Amino acid sequence: MTTLTIIVTILLIISIILIICLYQKLNHYKNTKVSMPNELLQKLFDIMGDKIATDEKIEKLNKAILNTYESKYSSIVLFDGNKNNVKASNVENTFLPSIANIANDYIFKSNIHRNTAKYITVDNEDTLLYTSAIERKIRSTLFIPIYHNNSYLGYILLEDDNANKFEHISTLEMDHLKTNIGVFLENINYQSTIEIAESVDKQTGFFNNMYLYSNARNVLNEYDNSAIVLVYLKNLPDINEKYNRNIGNALLIKLANVTKEVFPKQTILIRYSGLRFLILIPGYTAEKSHSVLERLLSRYKSEFEFFGDEKVVLDTQIVVHTFRRQNNIESEVQRMSSGFDRIKDVNVIKIV
Repeated sequence: MTTLTIIVTILLIISIILIICLYQKLNHYKNTKVSMPNELLQKLFDIMGDKIATDEKIEKLNKAILNTYESKYSSIVLFDGNKNNVKASNVENTFLPSIANIANDYIFKSNIHRNTAKYITVDNEDTLLYTSAIERKIRSTLFIPIYHNNSYLGYILLEDDNANKFEHISTLEMDHLKTNIGVFLENINYQSTIEIAESVDKQTGFFNNMYLYSNARNVLNEYDNSAIVLVYLKNLPDINEKYNRNIGNALLIKLANVTKEVFPKQTILIRYSGLRFLILIPGYTAEKSHSVLERLLSRYKSEFEFFGDEKVVLDTQIVVHTFRRQNNIESEVQRMSSGFDRIKDVNVIKIV
């Protein structure tokens, strides 16, 4: 049994234990006189049992909260240990950065430290004053920080353009909501760890195609345009045959590490096949990514290995394409991959 298999097995066992704990906690609250609405409790059960990716589970949870409390907006924002990230929201994309930064607003910051929910509203025609509230005419807001075992996980934000929208939600109901969703999100974190463990290429540290067709697709759907870059390691088979596979593997890893260094953190790196790297740059176009690709190509050409006195270099071909949200990512990547047959030169960048 490999180390990766052991880790995944352990995480799976922990995940099952957490699901059992969640069930017990939800069942306890379900039997209390004042608790979360029954439909939301049932939805939590259903979502936990769904065999879907974590991002989809969070999206489903957000829709359930939105429908239950009938708010105009609902957002789930998670803390990754460094910053807050909007994981699910029906707020317009333009305002998502402000939703992610609400945790730093003086109106809500102390509530995170105290782990207490905050409900604010106005009684007149004015709007609330935190960032983006005026533009969206927000007049009622319920801010609920989420913790599990004293660890801050993020927050839920309900917003509406009607005053006094959430005054019917009792303190006890908010406490139950905080507790149950805390357990839910902690379980999601474990599932996410399992998903990553199963979808990472051990040789390069890039994601594999399993990630491309699940999480990566969801990320790209948040942007109108994204740049798709396909890197073809043209002469890798020849290097493996002429020298040895150790030389080829060493060059492969060097180019993978260079790729990680050149691109920003939000870039998605995928080992598309043995000879191809796939680079997804959310929010970019092919033209906008050209300068960073020139820098990447320059770094690639400077990497080498010695075989005796002979310097061995990997030749690459790079094609880049602007992906639009409504398009099919699988067919576009396949089309790009087949385009290498028409490229004769090496160490070049082509916009397709």
